[in-house]
Amino acid sequence: MENNHESIQKGNPYRLTKEHIKRFENKNKKVYCKSLKSKNSKTVEINSNDSIFKVQRLWSEFSEKGYMKDIEDKFNRLVDNILDEKIKKFTAEQSRIIYDMYTLWERRIYHIDDFITNPNLNTKLHGINGDNYTVDEKEKIESLHMTVINENGEISNRDLIGTQIQLFILNSPYLKIEWWILKSNNQKIFMPSNPFMDNCDKSSTIIFPISPFYCLVPTNIFQIINDDDVNTLNNIMIKNSIFFYFSKDN
Repeated sequence: MENNHESIQKGNPYRLTKEHIKRFENKNKKVYCKSLKSKNSKTVEINSNDSIFKVQRLWSEFSEKGYMKDIEDKFNRLVDNILDEKIKKFTAEQSRIIYDMYTLWERRIYHIDDFITNPNLNTKLHGINGDNYTVDEKEKIESLHMTVINENGEISNRDLIGTQIQLFILNSPYLKIEWWILKSNNQKIFMPSNPFMDNCDKSSTIIFPISPFYCLVPTNIFQIINDDDVNTLNNIMIKNSIFFYFSKDN
C-alpha cells in the first residue's frame, strides 16, 4: 500500500509476519487476497512479499528487530506447537505470548490507520538543535539503535510510535483473557488485516486466526467447530477488516 512516509532503502514488513501469512498459503505458495482500499474489487492470488503486506518506516528499526521480533518469534513457536496438536490448553506464560502478539497486531494497525489519516512525520523538540544527515547516515544511526534529530530539531515519529506500542503492550487490555482454541475440520478460516478495533467489550469480538483451520478466541474450551460456525466467524472478520482479508482458497 502506498503512503507518504519518509523514503527508505529497503521495505519493512508490517501487520503480519511472513511466517503467519505462509501458514495460509495454498499449493501455489500464495493466498487469495481481497484489497478493501483498491478500486479493483477482485480477489487476487498473491504471495507474502506483495506490497499490500508492507509499509515503510512507521516504527523504529530498534523496535522492529528488538521487542517486536521477540514477540513474533515466541508466538510463531507456540503456533507451531498448536498446529502440531501438542497444546490444547494454555499456561499463563503461553497466554501472555498470545496477548502480546494480539496487542502488537492491534497497535500496528492502529498506527498505520492513524498515519494514513494524519501523515505527520516528525515531532519538534523545543530548544534542541540537530544536524543535516544524509539518508544513508540516518539509516546507519538507526541501525545502531540511536535516534536522529534532524536539522529542524525534530525527532521522527517512528521512534515515538515504537515506544508507544511497547508501553501499550505492557498495559494490554487483553491481559486477563483466557485463550482457547477453535478448530475447523473442513471449512477454511479467513485472515483479516486487523483485529476488532472499537470501544466495545473486546472479549466478545476477539478472533485470532492462526491457520486456515485454527483460531484463538476467549472461550472456555478446546472445540471443534462446524462449517456454519466458521462462516459466522469469517463474516465477522470480513465486515470488520480495514485494509484487506485473505484465505487459502478463492
